[in-house]
Amino acid sequence: MEEEIENVGGPSSKKLNPMMFIGGVVAIGVALVLVLQISKPNSPAETQPTADSMMTTTEEMPALGATDEESGDVSIEVEGGSFYFKPNEIRVKVGDRVKITLNSVSIMHDFVIDELNVKSATAPAGQSTTVEFMADKTGTFEYYCSVGNHRAQGQIGKLIVE
Repeated sequence: MEEEIENVGGPSSKKLNPMMFIGGVVAIGVALVLVLQISKPNSPAETQPTADSMMTTTEEMPALGATDEESGDVSIEVEGGSFYFKPNEIRVKVGDRVKITLNSVSIMHDFVIDELNVKSATAPAGQSTTVEFMADKTGTFEYYCSVGNHRAQGQIGKLIVE
C-alpha cells in the first residue's frame, strides 16, 4: 500500500499561503514608512534657525526701539541665535543713549561694535546681557558676535546712526 505524501511548502509547491503573503506586504509597508520617516527633513519646530532663514529682508522695517523723546534713551531687544541676530538692522539718532538687551536663544553670544567701543558680556543660552552706549557719531556700523567663529558664520548686523 502506497501512501500519498503531500508536498507542503517545498520548492515545487505551487500554493501560496494567503497569511504569509499579507504578512509580507505589511512588513514591506512598515519598512517603507520607516525609511521615509528617517529620510524626511525635520519639521520647522525641530530645526535650528540658520543665518539665511533668520535674515531680515529689505522689506522688513529695521528695529527702532522704544525711545524716550525727552531723554533720547533708546531700548532695543536683540535675539542672538545660532549665527544670526534678529533684528539684523537697528536705526537710532545721533546723540541717543542706546540700551541693547541681547537675549541668547542658543549657545552663547555677545554684542560688539568696534567703532563705538561697545562690547557686552557673553550671555549663555537662555540668558540675557545688556550693554549701553552713546550713539555719538553718524554712520553705519557693523555689530557682531565675537564668540568663536560666529561672525564668520554670518552673525552680524548693522547699526545705522542718523
